[in-house]
Amino acid sequence: MKRIPSLLVRIAFPALLLVAGGAQAACVFNDFSETTLDMAGTRDVIPSAVRPVGGMMYWYSRYFNNVRTIICDVDTPLSLVADDGQMIKAPGQEGRYETGVEGVELEIGFGKSADNGDKVEMKTGWQGVAKRGVNTPVPRKIVTQFMRSGSHVARSGTMTFHYAARLMAGNQTLLTFRLPGATFNFTNNVMLTSCYAENPDIPVAMGTVPFETVRRNLATPRDYAIDIRCSGTNGAATPVKTFFEGNVTADGILKLADTPASASGFGIAVTDAEGNPVPFHDRPRSLPSVWQDRIGVEDRYRFQGKARYVPLAGPLKAGSADAVMSFVLDYD
Repeated sequence: MKRIPSLLVRIAFPALLLVAGGAQAACVFNDFSETTLDMAGTRDVIPSAVRPVGGMMYWYSRYFNNVRTIICDVDTPLSLVADDGQMIKAPGQEGRYETGVEGVELEIGFGKSADNGDKVEMKTGWQGVAKRGVNTPVPRKIVTQFMRSGSHVARSGTMTFHYAARLMAGNQTLLTFRLPGATFNFTNNVMLTSCYAENPDIPVAMGTVPFETVRRNLATPRDYAIDIRCSGTNGAATPVKTFFEGNVTADGILKLADTPASASGFGIAVTDAEGNPVPFHDRPRSLPSVWQDRIGVEDRYRFQGKARYVPLAGPLKAGSADAVMSFVLDYD
């Protein structure tokens, strides 16, 4: 029997490994302990000084204690992304939100420093890059700033916020900053005030006065009143004052209008309700107005005074006796 030599045949099937997509960046913290930072609970917001419109009235901040830098295995884009679907955005600025309290908006920012200061270095929308193998500082602090957004500022109110922001490395969430129903009680005890006169043009009917009555300085005083409305005030505790501008003599008597038909030799003495001369061109001597009541969000004040014709030095001539003065509201 003829032996058939065996034939060993090797058939190779080289493996083909298919990988979907590119390499995914991996970033880790050099000093890691937590990934979520909450500013929760209830806090008081009590401005201590007057701030202009656009100025910051109060702030709070919190930061991650042990988060300092990250290191990534490839160059990786960084970004801050807001989850603010439950917030009402204020127009004009990134990271600015309505609060529901008149004259107050919330501005949220972030920083890389480990302190509780109010310094903001970036807002949501910020972008950066973590270079491969390089320790890269990252935002680790959230700052809430309460900004004066208008001349009218409420005396009090409660603000509650549901907000989050995420620090992203590519598609990877590294850190989350949250205001999970954080509540802030706003109290305004300073004069963040706006005032206006109910009637900016106040006629005072002086009537027709006999020439001899004026010459003998016996003219009857006529009453006048300035009604004022203010918002952001604190009732009777808020000093709303008044001083005056006008063409006056050296001793504060209002001069008459100079026309061919005008009288001469006398003027108008303007006083407060007690008969004290009112200050002209003298803000430091502004006179207080008296609180009346509160209507809605506004307090009402009133300044009352008197005016009468008085003789001056020099010859007297009968005629029309008109005069005009302006009042200036003095408040913080």
